[in-house]
Amino acid sequence: MAPLPYTVRILQHPGSTAQDIENEPDWWNGHQHRIGYKNRQDRKPGFTHVGDDEEEAFEEKAEKERESLQAKVKEGHLVNFRDVIKNQEDYHLRRPGDHPPGWRYVLSTTEEWIKEKQEWPVNVQKRKKQQEQEREQHKDQLHQEEHAWKRQSNVEDNPKHHDAYAIDGGQDQIQQRQVSESNGSTEEESEYQQLRKKYSPQEIALLRSLQHEKEYVKHIKQNDGNRNSPVAHHDPLLSIDEADQFSPDNWIPRSSNLIRLTGKHPLNAEPKLTALFDAGLTTPNEYHYVRNHGAVPHLLWETHTLEVEGGKLNLSMDSLRDDFDAINIQVALACDGNRRKELNMIKRSKGFNFGSGAVSCAFWKGPLLRQVLLAAGVAKYMEQGHRYWVNFAGADNPSEGPYETCIPFQYAIDPTSDIILAQFMNDEPLPPDHGHPVRVIIPGYVGGRCVKWLKKIWVSDQENDSYYHIWDNRVLPSFITEKDGEFANTMFAHPSTACNEQNLNSIIVKPAQGETIPLTDARKGKTYRIAGYAYDGGGHEVQRVEVSLDGGSSWLYCIRTFPDTPLRHGNKFWTWLHWHVDIEIAHLLRCESVIVRCWNVFKNTQPENMCWNTMGMMNNAWYKVVPEVIERREDGVPELLFRHPTEPGTGDQGWMKPSTELLIADAKQAGITPQKQFTREEIEKHDNECILGTVTDKAANFIKKDAEAKTKELAESAKGGQQDLALQKHRWVPAYLKERKQVSEDTRSYTFTLPKHKKALGLATCQHIQLGFHFEDRMLIRSYTPTRPIIQSEEDGTFELVVKTYFPNDNQPGGAMSNILDCMPIGEEVEIRGPTGEIEYLGNGEFRIEGKEMHFHRVSLILGGSGITPGYQLIARVLETEGDDTQIAVVDANKSEADILLREELDSFQKKHGDQFRIEHVLSHPSDEWDGTKGHVNAEIIKKTLFEPAEDAVTLLCGPPAMIQKAALPALKDWGYVEEKNCFGF
Repeated sequence: MAPLPYTVRILQHPGSTAQDIENEPDWWNGHQHRIGYKNRQDRKPGFTHVGDDEEEAFEEKAEKERESLQAKVKEGHLVNFRDVIKNQEDYHLRRPGDHPPGWRYVLSTTEEWIKEKQEWPVNVQKRKKQQEQEREQHKDQLHQEEHAWKRQSNVEDNPKHHDAYAIDGGQDQIQQRQVSESNGSTEEESEYQQLRKKYSPQEIALLRSLQHEKEYVKHIKQNDGNRNSPVAHHDPLLSIDEADQFSPDNWIPRSSNLIRLTGKHPLNAEPKLTALFDAGLTTPNEYHYVRNHGAVPHLLWETHTLEVEGGKLNLSMDSLRDDFDAINIQVALACDGNRRKELNMIKRSKGFNFGSGAVSCAFWKGPLLRQVLLAAGVAKYMEQGHRYWVNFAGADNPSEGPYETCIPFQYAIDPTSDIILAQFMNDEPLPPDHGHPVRVIIPGYVGGRCVKWLKKIWVSDQENDSYYHIWDNRVLPSFITEKDGEFANTMFAHPSTACNEQNLNSIIVKPAQGETIPLTDARKGKTYRIAGYAYDGGGHEVQRVEVSLDGGSSWLYCIRTFPDTPLRHGNKFWTWLHWHVDIEIAHLLRCESVIVRCWNVFKNTQPENMCWNTMGMMNNAWYKVVPEVIERREDGVPELLFRHPTEPGTGDQGWMKPSTELLIADAKQAGITPQKQFTREEIEKHDNECILGTVTDKAANFIKKDAEAKTKELAESAKGGQQDLALQKHRWVPAYLKERKQVSEDTRSYTFTLPKHKKALGLATCQHIQLGFHFEDRMLIRSYTPTRPIIQSEEDGTFELVVKTYFPNDNQPGGAMSNILDCMPIGEEVEIRGPTGEIEYLGNGEFRIEGKEMHFHRVSLILGGSGITPGYQLIARVLETEGDDTQIAVVDANKSEADILLREELDSFQKKHGDQFRIEHVLSHPSDEWDGTKGHVNAEIIKKTLFEPAEDAVTLLCGPPAMIQKAALPALKDWGYVEEKNCFGF
């Protein structure tokens, strides 16, 4: 098997030293924008990027080789970044219509492979040095400690009708009555009086609702397969979540409406329940739940093929679309792990915490599987007396091998099964998370059988025995608690434990989790609409939905609402439905709970209690919402707070609490956790590595408070700021290369266009943007400071970067981002995110640093290499603003004359504003003609060029880590500057 593109390796490490732990500062006191430590944008303030210079170490990770250059590699040639981007065409630029909105170009290799895995001379030298260091280290003791810890851990387990119905029949009948009264009709009143002699007002309201529903169900329309999705097409989803930037899914636009359940990768997510319901009976793509077992494959419509019956039929995506008749029908998909978290509160299962939002109902379009099988020569009727299966395999490569499964052949070939090879979702090409460019959709079945990224279809006379068919999507007897042993081996492979058809289920959406109702709303006649969704498998209609307010002693009949055309073949309901019942609020306020259950065509209903199983699947017990009275309003009015059983993922505000068994298991786990401790500084040294141990109290306090601050920032960001600004702090948006100009032999000016409808970049002076480009294992990210726009009048929907290109040579492959920018075609896209950096220049000496306003009249800058650009932005802003008399002094360090970026502009500023601005260029490897300062930045150069410490003086730094940490900072501190008071990193 090829190496997996996303793996976790545990690094053996002794932990931080006792002295490091004792000397660790209280991170949360003082500024969080500390030089050399990561901020919330994963940047180290004051440092330029480590990695593009040939003398600096390469640290990015990856796994796969560039396929189109394999021959060159096998012959022993070295491949650099320019080779890769010049030899990989971006099909999306040629055929954008065949790709889903927000499609991204991805280089089919990794930065690490180009830089570290090839036999560049610099890598050979580095490997020899590393081997020598490893021989000198004593790791045997650490290895024994780890295994001793593992050994230790292995040693340790009814009334006829309910009077709660709204008397007026609720919201629907209020509208009907208003229409009747406007027409001057008295027929309703006379009929009502006659009914009133026999029934209570509540019973009449129920009767009217039932009469209305009877007529509604009688006239339900059938879908002929030629309808369009009613979901309105809107601006495509373009932005990429920062959570995906360091994973193989770094190229996929994903909605911020989804709640992530399994960390950053792979994506398993569900929408907020209320948002899903309010989106309507047809689920928009961005609200559809996602279940991934691994990285999403970057499959191209133009090159992907579907193999049928071992190659008897090989279909391109164009052929599949054009050579077969397609149907477009609405199908409810539900993960069989929907509502798993309720089971996990009883006893931990093998699955993660899906809440009750792992269900969606979208339109899916494509040819029938039956058509494709027949075209491949498969007979309609196989040999009698034998069982056959249709198998599906995806193109993804999760941790346990290819994702494969199968279904019975007779079900697959049945024309009324409506099994689709879907290429479109809600009339758009499938999004990557939902199987682009083709997936199988099996209406009425669990989502786990609807294989995404479909690659192969074949018929067999044996059931599929692949890992994911056997060891996933099963409901086992509760006495089997693990996935090993003879009982598990027998029952996981038992045909009767497989989850195929979906089961009957219903959920309460409103009252929502955390919703409150003031007790003062209980005045007579005021109503509340309890609402939710329901579905069943196998195409069976949900024929009745009921709600109980008294623990199940009596039940209220709920009104169902179906999608416009839910019916197929006269009796197949592939969709979900919404339901509601209007009740008087007084009854809701005094209820003990709100419970829902539903019934199907077989007159079966949901069980009252949950049935735990080791996979945590197919939970369909009664769904219960519990109210409680709270007092937290300023006016003192008590409220009724509603809690659902659980919240998805890590949410803990549901009414269900962990069982005693779970608490005991957690306590045992905590007792065997390794006690090695790590400071924040040590943690950041091992970024993207896995080390077993605990963090220090100070580091833990910082992590907690930083997470709280980031959560607050994310919430503010989600509200949306200025709509015409392109930059987002926590999401990547595309920018498009418009123009490339040569500034010097190795320096280029790049002009990028912002996304459509975005008029301005949204960057303050002294702040940076992050530029991203997609590799197959992670996003390549570099920080840059635009040289335009600097003032608001320059905003024109574009921005400009000046970048030095680190070309490849015989010893190394060159800089990743700089070579990609130099070779990428005009019109290609990069990702941008920001602003980053906690320093903002407001004008006239006023700064805002980490939210605190400060004034400095004299500004010193220590800049190195590409670190000149944030300094240049500040210099240009000050000197080009009339009336700003801020003084600026600069030390700019480089290797040679050719390395000085923006030299003409800086020299021009010095000539024009010599009384306000001075700059000293320091070169470590100058030519013989250089008559300026030679050597490296030191205390003498700093004191000679910059402003001495004072109340109105500040020093700002940006350069290579070695220059900043070993030369600049020590010299500044000795001189009298104080970090975080008048010394900061860009």
